[in-house]
Amino acid sequence: MASVGMVEETSEDHYAATKITHVFTKPGARGGIIHNHDTVLPSWTATPRFLAETGYKNPSDMMHGPAQMGHQTDEPLFRWLPKRPVNFEAFNQWMTAQREGQPNFLSVFPAEKLLLNGATPETPIFVDVGGGETLPYPNYPTLPYLTLSYLTSILRWVQY
Repeated sequence: MASVGMVEETSEDHYAATKITHVFTKPGARGGIIHNHDTVLPSWTATPRFLAETGYKNPSDMMHGPAQMGHQTDEPLFRWLPKRPVNFEAFNQWMTAQREGQPNFLSVFPAEKLLLNGATPETPIFVDVGGGETLPYPNYPTLPYLTLSYLTSILRWVQY
């Protein structure tokens, strides 16, 4: 770990934390490592076999893809994931961390001009089905037709 700067060797057999070490103490960074290793990696490693077995065709069924092969399940990933609390928490921490400090798209996208022109309260304009604990739209009063359609498992995880 010292050879890649994750810790500093202060003397023989003695080590100290570095900036990199401190980053990994944050939930988002830890979540990213766990999510990518435990949830994403099995899908990646199954992809060559999946493609070979399906004649290198694009997946067309969300119930049968590299994720299902890698995790040995018949469930879609977003049904499988909430049933595994460690994986699910890591996923949500990572999704939250990726957007930390970033503007949401409604702060730069001309929603009123491009989406709301001629819309009625019955017009579905935008549906957010994302993950992570930050619900990024509460201060956008001029977009009345925004629908937050989070999975129940995500809403249970969110701290308001």
